Amino acid sequence: MGGLLWAQRHAPRAFTDLLSVEHVNREVVHWIKGWDKVVFDRNPPPATMKKFYADRYAEKAGLKKRSGTTETHVQLDRKQRPMEKILLLSGPPGAGKTTLAHVAAKHCGYETIEINASDDRSASTLKLKLADALQTRSAFEKQKPKCVIIDEIDGVHNGGGGGGAIWTVMHALKDVKGQAPLCRPIIAICNDLYAQVLRPLRDVAKIIRMKPPQTSHLTARIRDACLKENVDIEP
Repeated sequence: MGGLLWAQRHAPRAFTDLLSVEHVNREVVHWIKGWDKVVFDRNPPPATMKKFYADRYAEKAGLKKRSGTTETHVQLDRKQRPMEKILLLSGPPGAGKTTLAHVAAKHCGYETIEINASDDRSASTLKLKLADALQTRSAFEKQKPKCVIIDEIDGVHNGGGGGGAIWTVMHALKDVKGQAPLCRPIIAICNDLYAQVLRPLRDVAKIIRMKPPQTSHLTARIRDACLKENVDIEP
């Protein structure tokens, strides 16, 4: 690891290492876990511990549960997938959007595949890479399922094929006859939530806005990195 930049060497690896706001981190995890039924064949976590313990008590006492289905943090469709099938993380550069996406996905049991939309603008390139998100469970019995992260998705407006790339993503979100239904989470990341090219996505996405970490948290992390690197630094 000696050749890595400090930003890479000391990047957050675990969920508890993140500097972004905790309730934002948890909201991202809740949305990803909304896919648990179709990906891992297990029920998503219940929305509240009160509901969870009430159902456990009812089951032990032989009573009827309060509802026929488990209340989850995100609303699910009839195929037990989140109603909003793409997560759109927005915020200024340096807010930790891409880091949060990777760490949260790995925390939930996924391998991440990152696509930089500003580099891979063409619809055909995006279509090939998004194919991993449409694989069925049997295709990865010995592998972790994949979560696709599309970075800088608002950057596609710089290229002539931008609209085609966005509509490729939109097509993947729809249940189309002859096409395998989407059964993997897709996270898109943008700096400018109101970029014109993102208008179709804003209508169907789960949108989470992020702010940069607090200066005090960044300072503490830099001090920790300097300590590990045996570097003295002025306050």
